[in-house]
Amino acid sequence: MKKPILFIISALLLISASACGSTTTIYKDKTLSESESSVQSSVAESSDESKIQKRNWLVKYYVDKFGDETDKPYLFTGVLGTFSNSATDGSDLLVEFLIEPDETNIMLFEYGSQKVKNYYSDRLEFSISTKNDAGETNYFIGKMVAESGDRIYLLSEDHEEIIKDFKKSKTVKFVVENKKHPQDIYKFEVNCGGFEECYNEMLKK
Repeated sequence: MKKPILFIISALLLISASACGSTTTIYKDKTLSESESSVQSSVAESSDESKIQKRNWLVKYYVDKFGDETDKPYLFTGVLGTFSNSATDGSDLLVEFLIEPDETNIMLFEYGSQKVKNYYSDRLEFSISTKNDAGETNYFIGKMVAESGDRIYLLSEDHEEIIKDFKKSKTVKFVVENKKHPQDIYKFEVNCGGFEECYNEMLKK
């Protein structure tokens, strides 16, 4: 199951020519299958993990309801992991980070394509534990708001702590647990190579 997900991440990250290069590709509200299809021809030989890691972070822009690029940038990366729940254990997971100057957003895709959403609650809360390569640990609460919310977000102080960790670390490990359904657990590791350079570039946009 790893190769198809690696292909999808390659497709999302190889849109840009360099790790910090800006891209005007429409991302917001786009499904993985659409993203994969739009760049399929350019990544036919780029599905191995080493090539993904050379393009850890991209500066992108949100689009408006007409599909036109706005002036609001965000930092993007995609990583692999595993998830477990009452029906499965250690299955493939795709994770996407959308980092804005004052907010961190995390999107989870079970089996690489099934987006985790908040279908019923006004607000879902997630326990987020992190460990950097120096062995330092942190604990945060992430929220997925309203019905049909599709991303976990962290604001203010928690966002700032995540940014600090990414800047000083080579890798940061994450364990994300759904507080309403504790059996839903997501584990992944973020490659922080090039993060600070790309984050600073985003702030200049």
